[in-house]
Amino acid sequence: MKERRLRAVLAPLYLKLYEDVAPGLKESLAPMIAGVAKIIGETAEVLTLPVIRSQEDIARLKEACGNEDIDCVITLHISYSPSLLTASALADIQKPILMIDTTLDQGFDAMSETYLLKNHGIHGVMDLAAVLRSMGVNYSVCAGHYMDKPFAQRLKWNLNILLAAARFTGQNIAITGKPFHMMGDFAVDFNMIKKRFGHTVVEIGEDEIAGAMEEISDRETDEIFKKETTNCIFKGNEKGLKTNIRQYLAMKKLFETRNITGYTMNFGDFYKTPVPFYTVGRLMADSAGYAGEGDVLTASLGLPMNILANKAAFSEFFCPDWKAGLLIMSHMGEADPRFAQAREKLTIQEKTALGKELPSYYYKFEAEPMEMTYVTWTKNRDGGLRLLSGLLDCIRYPLFEELGAPHFIVKPKKELHAFLTEYSENGGGHHLYVAEGNVARELSTFAGTVGVDFEFLG
Repeated sequence: MKERRLRAVLAPLYLKLYEDVAPGLKESLAPMIAGVAKIIGETAEVLTLPVIRSQEDIARLKEACGNEDIDCVITLHISYSPSLLTASALADIQKPILMIDTTLDQGFDAMSETYLLKNHGIHGVMDLAAVLRSMGVNYSVCAGHYMDKPFAQRLKWNLNILLAAARFTGQNIAITGKPFHMMGDFAVDFNMIKKRFGHTVVEIGEDEIAGAMEEISDRETDEIFKKETTNCIFKGNEKGLKTNIRQYLAMKKLFETRNITGYTMNFGDFYKTPVPFYTVGRLMADSAGYAGEGDVLTASLGLPMNILANKAAFSEFFCPDWKAGLLIMSHMGEADPRFAQAREKLTIQEKTALGKELPSYYYKFEAEPMEMTYVTWTKNRDGGLRLLSGLLDCIRYPLFEELGAPHFIVKPKKELHAFLTEYSENGGGHHLYVAEGNVARELSTFAGTVGVDFEFLG
């Protein structure tokens, strides 16, 4: 997927009164602005505004943040600044807000007659945070001295979440076919998610995919076929795999042309071309979002989850082993090869989808043991949406040859009956994303940034 840097506006805040009572104070605080801007600039594009002191300066802030290319606004209290100077403007801008909570000096050893004026921006942060919270405006805070390395690390952590939030909103999610009939846990009005998150649902019919496949050259197909059959154990026929590779290349080009970042499909709506299990596996490995059965909402999680974690992929809780307290994670044929154990070769396995004749292919592998974070959408009673998350242990476990579908085994952090009870009592659906490592804190901050509720099941 195409990558881009976060684009941020840095807004230094100050009290105009201090220009009258302490001439030159503002200029002495310039190193703090430069230091914070330098840290931001290491991972993001940053536009640093002149110091905001009065209502006249607010127009400049609104103009800068009104640019569609800007992803977020970062406030920096270089000293005290009253909340009502900026609160309404920040609410009107409707961009994610990160508040920097820092000071010029690191400690009391720098005490001087101007120490208080130079180093009391923290209660400006408190003032503004209290007002924004009362207004229902989402924000996050990064606190610490700007010259400390741990602060820089925390700031970059926050910037990564802002990038995930920026990439999450306004996606183009492609769909082939119709959402699976009567599956209600992920059923949403496409107009609602357009209004709520800016997502546009793009229909890509099977005929369009077939047409795009015809434009893929034999050379492109043969090149990937050679790599796959060299690096993987191949179980199938050459013509069948090449057809699936051609389908992947065609879909990839359609995604690039239309700026598509996520995909969902109903396997029942493929008749002339293979059900794209191989294609989906490759797309997920490219960090595209995906979900089965026409689930646009879950597909929208793929892009931000791959920013918050090293890798993330669609899956489902499938079948339990009550005796051992284990769960099979699986789906029909979609598997992200990034989760395979490094010590073994992948297998590319042929299969046919339910009721289909054309052969599809999928990546077959034992998953690398790791701690995982799962996340799923749930629906609130008031019609709103919530992200539900928790942790799992993906364990080393031999594959079940009888299943004929990609799968891996997880062990919940608590007894299986307690886990499944709590998960369903909290409205967890059967579609979810799993990510490498513990990124629950990142998800909590991400949810707050995009304005959805979040619940962690410990």
